[in-house]
Amino acid sequence: MAQRACAVQSEQQSAARPQTTSGQVISRKCVEESVETKVVGSKTLRETVRDDHMLRAHSDLLDWRGSIGVETRRRSLYSVNNYRAAMVGRGTFSNLKRLAIPTV
Repeated sequence: MAQRACAVQSEQQSAARPQTTSGQVISRKCVEESVETKVVGSKTLRETVRDDHMLRAHSDLLDWRGSIGVETRRRSLYSVNNYRAAMVGRGTFSNLKRLAIPTV
């Protein structure tokens, strides 16, 4: 039984490892600039400050289609199942307000 466990572990290490599937996301990078005024002693200093933001909108509806198959691989005397998937995801976005530049 230990040899079979070694065969399974060997196959798992050669595979792609566990994977996660997520839906469509639209991202928009924004840079917010502001001027800060500081008084140091008798001097007034102005400094431009930049803040980077990432705005994201996730799909409201997601439809996954595809196929999943089993591949049997041999490791020594043992057969080990390996799974392969071919997937296509389609999402819809009904509200992209999250991508709008925030107003102050």
